[in-house]
Amino acid sequence: AVNLASHRMRETAFWVLLASTTISCLVAFTQRAGGFDVWFIHVGEKHRVESTLYTMTFAGILYQMIILNFSVALRRSVRPLWRPAILWAGIAIQFVAIIMTVTRGAWVGLFAGLACVCLLIRSKTVLALSAAAVTIIVVFAFVTVEDTGRFISPTKFTEKIDIHAGTRLVLWDIAWELFKEHPFLGVGMGDYSIEADKLVGERAVTTTTDTHNVYLQVLATRGLVGFVPFVIFWVVVLRSLFGRKRESRKGSLEWHYAVAAIGVTVAIMFGALTENNIDDEEVFIAYMFILGLAMSARYAPLNADSTSAREDEKPPDRS
Repeated sequence: AVNLASHRMRETAFWVLLASTTISCLVAFTQRAGGFDVWFIHVGEKHRVESTLYTMTFAGILYQMIILNFSVALRRSVRPLWRPAILWAGIAIQFVAIIMTVTRGAWVGLFAGLACVCLLIRSKTVLALSAAAVTIIVVFAFVTVEDTGRFISPTKFTEKIDIHAGTRLVLWDIAWELFKEHPFLGVGMGDYSIEADKLVGERAVTTTTDTHNVYLQVLATRGLVGFVPFVIFWVVVLRSLFGRKRESRKGSLEWHYAVAAIGVTVAIMFGALTENNIDDEEVFIAYMFILGLAMSARYAPLNADSTSAREDEKPPDRS
């Protein structure tokens, strides 16, 4: 974090991450379009896109990046003008890609993160853009009723629950039962699947690998001894991020990084309700990188980088 701030690496790292994520989305579009196979380049066809990752991993990174880029793109008086244009183009590409993953848990995380950014950056523009994003996904869900064995339209949930959602309901019930039986230490980090198989019975599930809910997973496998420090971790992270936001000048790059990190944290916590996202190292590395962008400003000396940032963020001349 110190090097990011003091050696002018932070902005370079941000733009490299934006570029790599956007290129990854273009690979996903190629998958959706039918694939590509020329010479040594092979991209297979995928209906639920995943780029070079797994579908859930790809979606878990995308909603974090969208929230981060959205917050940074909302800065005013940014020079040169090509930067906002590239940011908004990247956001649009990443947004289309996350829709194509058909990953409902990631959509929930995105909604929660955008709502948080709306509360922190009180702007009609932010509210309008966030509402538009939610509307687009809802319309997509209604238009694409059934997608590769899963119902994504809200109307379909009232008729017949799909096997993936049904699996989660069963696993959540099992996890709660295991926690009640082993409230202090849980069943052990590697024993959830073994114990879950004993309690499934005649209920239909697609997997018992994990609970598909981080909070219930921790309760079932670590008990209260593991759950309490887990909660404390998130309390400390959010407290630190809100501290960074208070210490930074409103509208500065540091302030927008802090807002983005808070929004991404909320998104991760909501995403954890339906997926074991924190156990996915790629998803968590992306999250820690975003935390680093926000927290590194604490160690930034007063140098040319911070001076140029302040000049870049001067309010417009209202004369």
